[in-house]
Amino acid sequence: QLEKVENALLPADADLGTQIGNFFRALSDASAAPSDLAPRVVALEQGKSLAAAFNSTFYQLDQLKTMTLSRTQDAIDGVNLLTQELASVNNRILSSGQSGKSPNSFLDLRDRLVQDISALADVSVSYTDRGVANLTVGMSGVGPSLVDGTSRTQMGFTERHDRIGGLQILLNPSSSKTPTSQLSSGMIAGLSEAYAA
Repeated sequence: QLEKVENALLPADADLGTQIGNFFRALSDASAAPSDLAPRVVALEQGKSLAAAFNSTFYQLDQLKTMTLSRTQDAIDGVNLLTQELASVNNRILSSGQSGKSPNSFLDLRDRLVQDISALADVSVSYTDRGVANLTVGMSGVGPSLVDGTSRTQMGFTERHDRIGGLQILLNPSSSKTPTSQLSSGMIAGLSEAYAA
């Protein structure tokens, strides 16, 4: 989809710039010979072609926007599912430590979950002496909590309709709707940046 948009906007034989140039050349030809019917017909056809190119580009950009929103929602849903699973694994790590059993399989699962979450969102991880993983949003390590022991914070997003535009990532989207700007890498940050572009 992005390739189609690039082809329509970037310089080539059929890009918008070429279409605009062709239209104005046809208008110039028509104005040079106002009594001649052929240049006027060509100018009208070039105008129709230009309008079709603008409509096509708008449609492609709208499709790209819709696709970006859908992929962002999928990534957010993924983070929410993975953080829920990490909180559950943290609970199992704590329970296995009390029973005297070795939690190695849970520690491996914990590490895979942290890695998967990190691919989607910029997080910092800290471990307790019992092996529980705590996640905060952003690389600073002092961002808002995403997973704290056996509890986790939901993530969401909303479209910004102010002069900044783009997507605003939210924590607790169904209650406090706390905005965060801590995400600077990962799939969600990339999608948010692409949406704003």
